[in-house]
Amino acid sequence: MDRKILQAVVITGLLVLAVSAYAANTITLNHAAMVSGKQLAAGEYQVKVSANGDVTFLRGKTEVVTAKATLKDLNKKAPFDAVVTKAMDGSSVPSITEIQFRGKKQVLVFDNTSQASNEQ
Repeated sequence: MDRKILQAVVITGLLVLAVSAYAANTITLNHAAMVSGKQLAAGEYQVKVSANGDVTFLRGKTEVVTAKATLKDLNKKAPFDAVVTKAMDGSSVPSITEIQFRGKKQVLVFDNTSQASNEQ
């Protein structure tokens, strides 16, 4: 029984370390982009990731939107910050599909089929 508890503690610790690596990062959008049905204007955003996979975009201290994301492993560390977008049918504004952070081996992958959880 003690071994299972130790394994649970170690796994939880590793998850906390993985998420804390993404606790707060900054991205810059050169053009407007959508995430979870909410349009983000061009500009700088702080990106915070919670342990449950919620990604919050803040502009200054104002929460703009919260979206669900998953972590995907890369073969090597990302060489620079990058926001990957994809044109969506019927929209003139592309959707954010992925965010890479310089020096990290994991990227945030967004499911753009859900709606925004916050309105501005």
